[in-house]
Amino acid sequence: MSEDNSWDSAAIARLEKIGGRKLVREMLAIVLEYVPKKLEAARDGERASDLNAIQHAVHPIRSSAANVGARAVQELASRIERLAMDKQPDQIPALLRELEAAFIRVQPLLEREMNLP
Repeated sequence: MSEDNSWDSAAIARLEKIGGRKLVREMLAIVLEYVPKKLEAARDGERASDLNAIQHAVHPIRSSAANVGARAVQELASRIERLAMDKQPDQIPALLRELEAAFIRVQPLLEREMNLP
């Protein structure tokens, strides 16, 4: 796991064991392309005060992040999803900003991992 506890590199090792570097690259490419789109959808939901849209946007972020070991992203998405499901919007805006920041922090690690031989 990385020093700041935001990324669990063992998840990559598990993916590689299952499907080799090809699977690792495919999963990382999906996350790197998909998460920014889902973050935008979550922000759209926030602007519209649509908790259902927020929940549906962060759910796949949570699962995708878990697959590649982006722990901080996974944990924040999970918290946001739970708050949206429980109709508790007050903390969501701040947590969405944290989620974006967590993804920005882990993104270079994921990109580097994707480019390994």
